[in-house]
Amino acid sequence: MPDKQPAKQPDKLAYLGGQVNALLAFIAASIASHPEPEKFRAAYLRSAEMQETLSMNAAVPEDYLTGERETKAAIEQVFNAVLQKRAG
Repeated sequence: MPDKQPAKQPDKLAYLGGQVNALLAFIAASIASHPEPEKFRAAYLRSAEMQETLSMNAAVPEDYLTGERETKAAIEQVFNAVLQKRAG
């Protein structure tokens, strides 16, 4: 009887990268379909700033803060692309 191989564990960083990309696609669709993306952006920025402040006050590693900032920048790029497309 052949030995059953244990299931391969996913590479955690690759897995998280895939999750982030999927969430960015969802965010892009949400922004593109929102009737008032500027208001959506303002609300997002307020929430993101609050979260960043909470993270900075917590004992999180610098890599966590870097990831948070880079993801925020990626979301900003999505907002910029959608707003540019709407402007014309």
